[in-house]
Amino acid sequence: MRCVFPYEDGGIIIGLRGAHLTKLRRSVPKVDWRISNETDDKQDRVLVVRGSVKSIAEAFKALAEHFLSQGMHIDYPAPGSGRSTGNVDMSKPLVPIRLLLPHKTCGAIIGQKSETLINTRVQCSARRVYVYRERISSSRERVVEIVGTPTAVSRVIEVLCEQVARTLSADQAESTPYEPERDGLRRFLAKQGVPRSRVSLEPIKGAEKPGRKRRHVSDEESDEESERSRSRGRRRERSRRHARSRSPDDRRRSSRKSRRSGRSRRSYSSSSSSSTSRSRSRSRSSSRSTSRSRSRSRSRSRRRRTRRRDRDESRSRRRSRKDSGRKDSGRSKDKAHKDGERSQGRSEDAAAAQVAVETDVKPQPAVAVDRGYEHADVHVGEWKDDDGWETAGPADSAGDLDTGGSW
Repeated sequence: MRCVFPYEDGGIIIGLRGAHLTKLRRSVPKVDWRISNETDDKQDRVLVVRGSVKSIAEAFKALAEHFLSQGMHIDYPAPGSGRSTGNVDMSKPLVPIRLLLPHKTCGAIIGQKSETLINTRVQCSARRVYVYRERISSSRERVVEIVGTPTAVSRVIEVLCEQVARTLSADQAESTPYEPERDGLRRFLAKQGVPRSRVSLEPIKGAEKPGRKRRHVSDEESDEESERSRSRGRRRERSRRHARSRSPDDRRRSSRKSRRSGRSRRSYSSSSSSSTSRSRSRSRSSSRSTSRSRSRSRSRSRRRRTRRRDRDESRSRRRSRKDSGRKDSGRSKDKAHKDGERSQGRSEDAAAAQVAVETDVKPQPAVAVDRGYEHADVHVGEWKDDDGWETAGPADSAGDLDTGGSW
């Protein structure tokens, strides 16, 4: 037997890490419980229960009781008067179960002019047993809605299983089953005119949450609790007055201490675990100090790296300036040397010209000297004495020049 639930109701069936579903399997071990896997798209949940007719009826009764134990039900109005609405079991809150049956199978459930469906509802004392005309989504299955107490739901399901037991498996094999969609059941019921409040389960008004029972408090305990709350209020007021009379620095220190003490009180309120709380607080303080020291060391290393980088950059800039200055100075020295040589050559030429003018001597070009030989004839020059022009003689072996005349 297949039934469909909204995504939220599927969470109530499964529970935390499948705890509720495991409990249901243990309560009715004769049936096989299967539910569609959880998806991120929040699709509808399809629950499949396999077994004998009585075992399936017991399984759905256990499921309805599980909904009530979790404080969930569906809010249906009270039934009116008449044959179709009389004899309804309202001893417990109502729970909805929506079965998925093939289109061919629904004819045996409804009967001629809905006589079979009405008789089933009256005999089982159910609040509602209805077969929707349209098929859900693009499948070939129809939704059979059963609303009633856990006992009424189990009776209706037992009768329906007996009516369709012969043809259900063959019809399911031939039909296209409903594939879970996101809010598929909600959209289908909205098209049929069903209010949103009757689609999914709602908390029972005034019901306590499961697993939390209220403890009976006597008058003496309530008086003690009220006295403790008043004393706490008086202590807070005294601390506020004392804080107003202190300097701003003292207020800051006290606020830090109060924050720390408040954290420790909120974190470790149990007196029985005082040693554990101390060790935890020590470990937390050590972890905080470790993290602070790590952050300080990181900041110091970051500052060191920055200073080192700035120092290297300044050094490279100074080196580049020095190199450029050296190049400029070398260039200026070379230029000055060349200019000096030029000026010196010009001055020497000018001096020689001046001497030639004064002595009226015609300057002659210098003769190349071959210094590779020890004895060489060197033509020094010509001069003019009182008698006429004379030419210098060849050099002797000692290298002295024979002038052949006088200057």
